Amino acid sequence: MKVKIGKLEITLENMDELDELINRYGDDIAVEGGQQSSQSVSRQGRGILDNRDRVVLQTLLAAGTTGVQAAELGKMLGKRGRGLRGAAQRWAKRIGLTEGDEVNPFEETRIGTQRGLRLDAAYSAIAKGLT
Repeated sequence: MKVKIGKLEITLENMDELDELINRYGDDIAVEGGQQSSQSVSRQGRGILDNRDRVVLQTLLAAGTTGVQAAELGKMLGKRGRGLRGAAQRWAKRIGLTEGDEVNPFEETRIGTQRGLRLDAAYSAIAKGLT
């Protein structure tokens, strides 16, 4: 099967190789012939993170109870100021950390003089399972 990543075309022998490419390059892969990997169906829900989501999740987990500065998290999620909290909740739902819009897995914190967010202790264990 032939796979395109941007302008690069790669010939693969089996579906396992396709799964490895999806893990590495995310959804930027176009598969010729309409074939799908075993992961392409589950990418829409829980279980498989693209690289950007994995970086955000690992940053939040590494920060632990201290939290991540709002400015830094905002750069990762593409929002600033008041839009950050909503963007963080939508991100948590998209990766499968939460199930509903009304659920908030974050707590506000202060890091020195800066605002920040940290994962609620109950959601930290769930987040570790997603990485």
